[in-house]
Amino acid sequence: MENQKKEPPAAGTLEALAQVIAQRVARRDGQKPKLRVVAAPKPSTIDNVTRDSILRRIRWLRDHYNLGCLIDQATFNTPGIDCLENDALVQLHREMEAARECCMEGVPLDEAGFIRDVSIQDV
Repeated sequence: MENQKKEPPAAGTLEALAQVIAQRVARRDGQKPKLRVVAAPKPSTIDNVTRDSILRRIRWLRDHYNLGCLIDQATFNTPGIDCLENDALVQLHREMEAARECCMEGVPLDEAGFIRDVSIQDV
């Protein structure tokens, strides 16, 4: 018997497709799937309704007590208060409530320590 080479299947046939699929599967057998760890989302202390209430209160304090400078400080390099994380939003709300008390007592915000330097510092 003569050793005859088996000719490859003709292009466009099912045998050719099966051969291509078999080659690709054989190449993948040695590779492990690429997995990565996804961190669990941080549990939020406030829900959407509470967040909206805080945002309304912050805007009210801004308008009635002229506390927009505190919002500008908190949102420096951020598009606006809507983009703040929950913790930063709660912190801003607490700061603005304390600043409101200072306004009621006639204490200037800079003397009370609410005005911070937010300029970009050289590293």
